[in-house]
Amino acid sequence: MNISFRQGYKRWFNASLAIGLLLASGGVGAKSLVDSPIEIALVTSKATYLDTDPVKMEVRVKNGLADTLAQKGFFSSDFLLQIVFTDSQGNKFRPPNQSGPEPEGAPGRKDASGVRRPAVGCERIAANDEIISRQDDMRVFVDLPPGSYKAQVVTSLVIFNESVGNALLGNLNCFLDTVQIAVTPNTPPPLDANVVSNVVSFKVVSAQPALKSDIELRARLIEVGSGERPPVKKTPLANVLFKLIRLASLPPDFQPPNHKNYAQIWEAVSRKIGLVATARTGSREGIARFYRVDQDAYLLLGRYTGSSETRFISRKVEPDEPEWGTESPIKKNAVVVQNHKGQKQPGKVTRRRGSDLVIIEPHYVEWNSGEEPYPFVFESVGDWSVETTVSPPEGFVADHDSLSAEVIDETEAIQFTLIDVGSRWEETGVTFRVKHKGREEFIESKVGVRLGKEVQARTGLGRYGHTASPGTFKGGRKVKEDEHEKDNKDKKDKKSQKN
Repeated sequence: MNISFRQGYKRWFNASLAIGLLLASGGVGAKSLVDSPIEIALVTSKATYLDTDPVKMEVRVKNGLADTLAQKGFFSSDFLLQIVFTDSQGNKFRPPNQSGPEPEGAPGRKDASGVRRPAVGCERIAANDEIISRQDDMRVFVDLPPGSYKAQVVTSLVIFNESVGNALLGNLNCFLDTVQIAVTPNTPPPLDANVVSNVVSFKVVSAQPALKSDIELRARLIEVGSGERPPVKKTPLANVLFKLIRLASLPPDFQPPNHKNYAQIWEAVSRKIGLVATARTGSREGIARFYRVDQDAYLLLGRYTGSSETRFISRKVEPDEPEWGTESPIKKNAVVVQNHKGQKQPGKVTRRRGSDLVIIEPHYVEWNSGEEPYPFVFESVGDWSVETTVSPPEGFVADHDSLSAEVIDETEAIQFTLIDVGSRWEETGVTFRVKHKGREEFIESKVGVRLGKEVQARTGLGRYGHTASPGTFKGGRKVKEDEHEKDNKDKKDKKSQKN
């Protein structure tokens, strides 16, 4: 089957199988795409490798809470060989000879009603089934000279809704008129018809003494008033304990680190698992310092005790920070944003250099009423223009579609009010249109959502609404759903026995 480059890229692996089956069953339509029940996680052993180091990678492929009927051979695929690499120039490459299998024939099979229908061989993947593949050095398959890279597993998954036969006897067949292409939700083109993993970034550098730098972290409380152009007050946060955590050393269960799993990360890290150093912010300027840190990717995670709803604040240190190996420290800001209701939420900080622009927004907004403020704060050196547009989820409205701010060597703030009219409790999309010295850039972001107790009771939803929860952790690892249910049953049994 001859397909265009873009079509081939969208269905990089097993493409001919997916397209062939769908054509045989009547063609690809909107109903032929379905969210994948299978998740793929890609992990690197480090964020920075010497060109003499082995580039170690691990792929975890896990099925969801129900059995999945998939194309034959999917779960036994070598997913390490389905990693797509992208270099700093945007060139994409992958291990050679990874074209997918050709479609099998489509002989007729009788269904439960005795009707003969076209079918192909398939496999049943058990609920919660998981496979882990490790490769000690990906250089066995691809050339990785010094440079910056991104990597992502890209595969294709065909699933079915009806089968006949017995998997244990090797004669399981699935009916073509129930075939669908599984896709990873919210994946942008051209990979929107694929199942993909997270994207990992890493660097390969020439063998030489490791670059080091000091890291200087400033923690602040940002108090935002009411109104669409509110006043802002900034106060140093003293005596906040921060942990410097090497990202590549975090187990896959904690990847990617985010505000939903920070509590579990805080409890799990140690000198053996990711922890590099600890430091507290000072009483006057709210600054914590880490000295002579090796170049790598890090998470700066702080435990904040000034609020019952906000316990952790964070910043990330990237392996390509320009200060690595210089006398200048890497400077980072970690913030808590307090709205005019007195609610405190961890802030997310985005920085653009030249001159300098800092964008501060909440990691999430906790809903405790029918409307909540969404503040955005801008700090600048130089003349910057920022237009902010919010895209609320279904069932929410904002008092403004967009608000603009001219930030000239100062601090400015804008604030939207979102109103709940009842529907999907999901993240709010945010777009910043930034102009500086004749250049224009669009920055995409999201503000997460949490539900207070009253809203949880009113909607019948959990803390994270319709968004994914971090899962259940026990002993520093994520517990599978069936284990979690067993633990709950054991607890109930013990309680009933006491009664």
